[in-house]
Amino acid sequence: MLDKELFRLPGIKLLLGVMVALSFLEAVCIIGEAWGLSHALVALWQGAAFEQTFSYLAVFGISFLAVRVVLNAREAYVGKYAYKQARAERSALFESIFRTGAPAVQAFGTGTTATMALEGVDAFQKYLETVLPNVVKMVVLPLVFAIVIFCADWVSGIIVVLLLPAMIMLMVLIGKTTAEKSQSQHATFKMMSNHFIDSVRGVATLNTFKISKDYARRIFTVSEQFRKATMETLKTATLSGATLDMFATLALAAVAIMLGMRLIDGSLALLPALFVLILVPEYFRPIREFAADFHANLEGKNSLHTISAMREATRYVPPAVEVPTWNETSTLFLHEVEKVYDGVSALRSFSGELQGYARVGVIGASGSGKSTLLRLLAGLEDPTISPRDGSATSAQDAAQDAGAAQDAGAAQGVAQGVVQGATTPSPAPFVIRNGGDNTRADRKSDTIPDREMESIALDSLRQASWQDQIAYIPQDPYIFHATVRDNLAFYNPEASDAQIMDALHTLGLTQLLEELPQGLDTLLGEGGRELSGGQAQRIALARVFLDSKRKILLFDEPTAHLDVETEYELKAPMLALMQGKLVVFATHRLHWLDAFDVVYELDDFRAAGGDLAC
Repeated sequence: MLDKELFRLPGIKLLLGVMVALSFLEAVCIIGEAWGLSHALVALWQGAAFEQTFSYLAVFGISFLAVRVVLNAREAYVGKYAYKQARAERSALFESIFRTGAPAVQAFGTGTTATMALEGVDAFQKYLETVLPNVVKMVVLPLVFAIVIFCADWVSGIIVVLLLPAMIMLMVLIGKTTAEKSQSQHATFKMMSNHFIDSVRGVATLNTFKISKDYARRIFTVSEQFRKATMETLKTATLSGATLDMFATLALAAVAIMLGMRLIDGSLALLPALFVLILVPEYFRPIREFAADFHANLEGKNSLHTISAMREATRYVPPAVEVPTWNETSTLFLHEVEKVYDGVSALRSFSGELQGYARVGVIGASGSGKSTLLRLLAGLEDPTISPRDGSATSAQDAAQDAGAAQDAGAAQGVAQGVVQGATTPSPAPFVIRNGGDNTRADRKSDTIPDREMESIALDSLRQASWQDQIAYIPQDPYIFHATVRDNLAFYNPEASDAQIMDALHTLGLTQLLEELPQGLDTLLGEGGRELSGGQAQRIALARVFLDSKRKILLFDEPTAHLDVETEYELKAPMLALMQGKLVVFATHRLHWLDAFDVVYELDDFRAAGGDLAC
């Protein structure tokens, strides 16, 4: 009946109470219809003048209009509630996804995320609009009608009371079969959505390497699986609806036959018989309506569960910690930072330190973990924690296992990496220290400062106060479906056109701007003007140029899509940009090495060069 997930919605109990009251009013009005109509027909059958039946017809007409009013009121009330909750659910889903970041999308897939945020929420809204009134009517209307029918004719009352449980049992049995098929359909739909989105995003690559037909066949195969699952679900739903309809019709026929036989032998008067005959179809109507909407209800129910799972997966956020503003005396210590994806290490036991306004280079072979390290530093992902039992878990899981949300003390403990009874090791993967002498002689440990020294220990750098200080440029920077101006002013929305033009000139994008039909107002990204990889990287660099307030720059192969000549042209302005900032620069182009104060090679995690080397 009602899914338990519904009871977490705000105001659901009040809504159910209103639905019960409105359903009771509907039942009373329908009884009024049956009473007025049956009395009018019997009076006319007995030869009464039409004027004598006017009062009965008036009761019928008023009751009929009252039913319409009640139905419209219920539809409006439930519709308003469903729309409000669907909007809140979509907003909460978006908020949780953006709060948690890329790992949430990666866990469920881009297709599933987009589908649930759009079509899934719509299915949830329809679910609320249909299942709540139908379930309440199934409970209230048959109960009220059964009492009235029993009072009018106890034999008919016994018959309908005995038939209803049989119909409910039949509906439950059919529902289990339909639910299993619907879940299979929903799972196939999610898989198809992910396949389709991934294929569309990579269509250029697929065509280039002449493998688009192979992927097209995969999409066709998944689509065919979804079609078969959908047809199976629809077939089951249709058969179940038809079965319940047939059962209700047979039940009505049984009551009608019993009434007819008793009318013939004179044991029952015409008035109660007609009154009961009018009410019996209304007695079974809620069940038939529920059966008619059963497939839509299942679709909405499955969407609700998926959305709830997505929100639960994105629920965890590291306890908020105020990270001090980075300055020339600041130090970030990294202690055995690891990242594991599905049992495969992307970054193994990296230790090091980032000090003040140093330029730190990160080199290594492809797959050594350069991009992973940058993403961890940017707080886009959480490191994998190695508990004392030797197993691997994420920082999120470790915090949850430690009961991070139980109380404020526990939450603070997670922030400091020191939860009582937790599996999180000590020291924490990240320790930030501000002020003081950062020389080796001042430290009691070569890697991690002593707890007596002022420091902040973190299991994750996913902190707003840290990320607000960062400018991050990945290998493949994202170009938003927005104007050139909006894309450039990503970090500094208040940047003037003059500042934007200066950044474009510095990064050699003036010619590109001249080619654009609407200049700074030209739309970029999907559905707009497409850019080359080199142009996209220079747009990303321009974003950093337009925001001098951010003191931490994370560059992940920022020149990977540029030719060597262009890269050398941009090297001087990029080095100027790095002045007075902490820079972590991952690259495989060795001409940058002389620009770094320290270099970390991730192949064997040895640091080379500079006074900052560990």
